Parts: sequence; C-alpha cells; structure tokens
Amino acid sequence: NAANAMIAILSYSGFNQEDSLIISKDAVDRGFYHSTFYRTYKDDERKNAVSGEEEKFMAPDASNTKGLKPGSYHALNKHGFARPNVELQGGDVIIGKTVPLRESKLSGQKSYHDQSTTLRHNESGISDSTFESQNGDGYRFVKVKVRSNRIPGIGDKFSSCHGQKGTVGNLF
Repeated sequence: NAANAMIAILSYSGFNQEDSLIISKDAVDRGFYHSTFYRTYKDDERKNAVSGEEEKFMAPDASNTKGLKPGSYHALNKHGFARPNVELQGGDVIIGKTVPLRESKLSGQKSYHDQSTTLRHNESGISDSTFESQNGDGYRFVKVKVRSNRIPGIGDKFSSCHGQKGTVGNLF
C-alpha cells in the first residue's frame, strides 16, 4: 500500500545534510510507514534414484534422527510444518524433513538424517500460512510464509514517485 506524506523542506541541525531525512518520532509511533514483510520458504520431498529412499516431511524425533539442526523445533506440527501464528527466531526449524539411512537397517542405530529447513539466522518473524501440494512428478512440496513487521528507523531509505530519495538521518 502506497502512502502519501506531506513534507516540509527546511534545514535543521545537520541531521538532514545531503540526502538524509528527519521523520517525526510521534508519527512513527502511531504507525507512520510501518510495513509487513513476507518471506516464503519452499521445500519438497525427493526420491534418491540410486538408493530408492524417499525424503519425508515429518517433525524429526531426537531419539531416532541424527544431524538435528541447532535451532528450536517448537513451531512444527505432527506433519512437520510450522503452525500458524507461532513466533520464530533465526535458526528455528519451519519445515521438518528427514531422509532414511541405509546403514541403520543393518546396525540398529538411528534411522533418519535431518534435512529440515530453517529460518534465516538474521531474521525473526511469525509463521503466517502453510500451503501443501504436489509437483508435476507427483512429489509433495510445501511453502511456509513468514511475516515480520518493519518499523522505519535511522538508515532506512525512502523515495518519492518522482525519484527523489533519501535515508532517515534521525527521528525527532
């Protein structure tokens, strides 16, 4: 959604040198230029043509899965997908997926290896929605959408529809 703002042009204390802007902190606190950013993570089940073993979406169980990710698995439902409206931090698992190990059948060790998808380490957000379907080859795939609220701050870039642009120099 585009928003038009009224601006006043004046010099003030050096915070608006070059192409920088000063924005009213009260306006930002009331929601001025707040936005929601969505990122979609996608993964699919594949089959190893050589061994014939198939990857499977599931919430990995620590008792029979090796190579678990260092992040938290708290957001996953029993199918291995992030539940809606769960708060996530960087590194948290949002799509659980395992692949069976061939040698585990013979040795009695852990049966699966973790191939889960995690949230980017420098991001956080809230799981928004999950979409599951099949691709042209008949394999399942899933898309998990994560949303995060963005609030304007120092260093953020703004632009008018006429190409004038600048970064936020300070919030007063």
